Amino acid sequence: MKDVEAEKKVEKGVKSNKRWVVFWCAVLVVVLVIVCVAFSSQRRVTTGENPETTHVDALTCRSEDYLYPFLAYDESDSKEFRIVVTFNGDKFRSVSLQQNLYYSSEEEITKSETENHAAMNESFMRDGLIADAVNATYAKLQEGMRFGLYGVYEQMKSKEMKYLLIDGARGYSYDALKQQYEEIGLKCE
Repeated sequence: MKDVEAEKKVEKGVKSNKRWVVFWCAVLVVVLVIVCVAFSSQRRVTTGENPETTHVDALTCRSEDYLYPFLAYDESDSKEFRIVVTFNGDKFRSVSLQQNLYYSSEEEITKSETENHAAMNESFMRDGLIADAVNATYAKLQEGMRFGLYGVYEQMKSKEMKYLLIDGARGYSYDALKQQYEEIGLKCE
């Protein structure tokens, strides 16, 4: 009698486990679909009264030896510089600039963040801009210091374009900005 009851309990447990496995598989599939839709929708923008989907392109330019010209303190062991420009169709939309400087000591990281932050704000003030203009960000990392700027084309003035390294560009098309950044020594893709 006990064996029959034990078998029924085991059989009931197996059925319950199968249901849980099916349930979690279904949840995983739903989450996967949501993530895929989220990633694919990031590359598209709808505009106008009768929206049509347009493709958002990005130009990424990098260097592992370029120092952003408005920073005053380097002394880094290594560095990374990156600019990402986005386009809505063929129209220039935004630009994001990031400089990472890597150091072997906490003291150097702090000095770099302090001196570069001060130098940037002094430069902004000379151009009549507020402190931390162009959405400037500064962060001390465990291994270094990160500096960043961000601008949306419709909101930028020529003084802000100077800091995003596009004030001398021969236009704001994908090819013109790629050429501008390649001329200062960046590799673009």
